[in-house]
Amino acid sequence: MTWFNNKEHGKVYEVLAVVKAADKRMINPLICHESHMLVSYQLASGEQKSEQLLFDEVFYHAFHDHQPCYVMVDDSGIRHYHPCQK
Repeated sequence: MTWFNNKEHGKVYEVLAVVKAADKRMINPLICHESHMLVSYQLASGEQKSEQLLFDEVFYHAFHDHQPCYVMVDDSGIRHYHPCQK
């Protein structure tokens, strides 16, 4: 699925924070060694939410280079994220 073809499936929000994290509590041994990132965003209501995603180096560095980053969110959580396009 691509970012542009699926915009109708969710709302797009600007990212407030991206923090690299390692979750040692994961049970699946195939992915427990993977790095993760905690992505925070603010809903239109003003409520802030955070979700843990697999680490994406391009997204992480784009955010920390002060490029605008966005997430597409639906009822299930973050569907897609993009480092520089809304």
